[in-house]
Amino acid sequence: MRAAAPIAVAALLAGCGYKAGLTLPEGHHSVGIEIFGNDSMERDVEREVHAALSRSVRELVHAPLSAPDQADLVIDGRVTEFRRWAGIRGKRNVLLESGMTIAVEAWLEDRASGERVRSVLSSRRIGYVLAEENGERKARERAVSYIAEDVVLELFTPAAQMEGDS
Repeated sequence: MRAAAPIAVAALLAGCGYKAGLTLPEGHHSVGIEIFGNDSMERDVEREVHAALSRSVRELVHAPLSAPDQADLVIDGRVTEFRRWAGIRGKRNVLLESGMTIAVEAWLEDRASGERVRSVLSSRRIGYVLAEENGERKARERAVSYIAEDVVLELFTPAAQMEGDS
């Protein structure tokens, strides 16, 4: 009996048209992601942002991912900042921990009209221990992943929900 309950709930949700994930505004059916511009001095960070945004859209949005020139809605933007900063030093003035700040500006655009539906600024300041193997790379991946999730959630959360949460 207990094993049948989760199956029954899943069947009911599937049968009533329930959709997991964020949905697109009425009349839109697909999402595309442009390669962002890069105003920072760090090469290729925009490609990492693109890959992370693609993952986040696939995981969080209930809509197919399409080529930007074919999609109804397009996520576009630019990396506005990539900055490394010194962190904690030990007793002998040896750097033990460092970090970085990454920031992006993103917007959701209706491809047919060219109108911006919504915009968002997102940044992440993240530190890492220098002794950790690949610490900087891992920290950069985490920061970009957090930013991508934030951008997708902000761009696709319905406006009425966002106003009610304020």
